[in-house]
Amino acid sequence: MLKKCVLMLAAIFFASVALSNAQEVKIGIIDVNKVLNESKEGTEAKEKMKARYDELQTRLTKKQEELKAMRDDLENQKIILGKEKIKEKEEEMDKEMVEFRKVVAESEKEMRDTESAYTQEILKKIKAAVDVLAREKGFNLVVDRSGGVVYADEGLDITSTIVETLNKEYESAKNKSE
Repeated sequence: MLKKCVLMLAAIFFASVALSNAQEVKIGIIDVNKVLNESKEGTEAKEKMKARYDELQTRLTKKQEELKAMRDDLENQKIILGKEKIKEKEEEMDKEMVEFRKVVAESEKEMRDTESAYTQEILKKIKAAVDVLAREKGFNLVVDRSGGVVYADEGLDITSTIVETLNKEYESAKNKSE
């Protein structure tokens, strides 16, 4: 919230200073979330994340089923097992549950870290593309739509141009690597 307020105040200040100097102010609007969701690199990153998530989920589901089978087995055998053997099996199940929780926590951390890494990499490329476009088109200010912009003329929106630029760069880099 503070970031949005600072961004809006900076935009207002910049615009008022520019207007007071009778300069033309050229502002661009970008929807960074839309770029992340619609660019080829962004969609590929999401697909990789989904594949890894599914892989982890399958592993966790299998482990969860094993734990359930252990618990059911113990419940079925309680009548015929002695107290020591029951206690031993319960301790084994507790260890397995602790391990399972550890794997769940590690999996969640891996997903957060991977998502963050993909996002940061794409954000660097978005910023570089915005910098180039802003210089080429003479923008004095480019504002992220999610930063508190209530209204902006669609003519100011450069999102699709940035998506196209990133897609071209991505395809070029992909072709070079093949």
